[in-house]
Amino acid sequence: MSDKPVLVDTSVWVELLRRSVHPLRPHLDSLINADRARLCGVIIAELLQGAIGPKDISAVEELANAIPILESNDQTWIVSGRLSHRLRQQGSTVGLVDCYIAAIAQENRCLLLSLDKHFPIIAKHFSLELDPAPTG
Repeated sequence: MSDKPVLVDTSVWVELLRRSVHPLRPHLDSLINADRARLCGVIIAELLQGAIGPKDISAVEELANAIPILESNDQTWIVSGRLSHRLRQQGSTVGLVDCYIAAIAQENRCLLLSLDKHFPIIAKHFSLELDPAPTG
């Protein structure tokens, strides 16, 4: 098992904030307890965007205060745009935000934990390591 930090994607947080029982919960709890879980600004923004009410906003703010947040810079956007372009040239349309999340994970040498079907596509064309946790 790797001891690398793991950037936890929006798709995972949404599932675990909605449902108290989920196959990924024990894995995520172990990442948090081992101080390996990570967030980034765009994931926090996506979670806040999807918040239904004050309770959801509070939960996201608690996450942002408890989980280390990865930094990014202008170069991250350049890498993201190039990745998106390359994927499109190869026939795969992947949103820029997903490319950005992949770039942040790669720049920070993190694994990525996601339920999003786009990340395995990205990983085939980019040096992105996916967390092998069961997502079932």
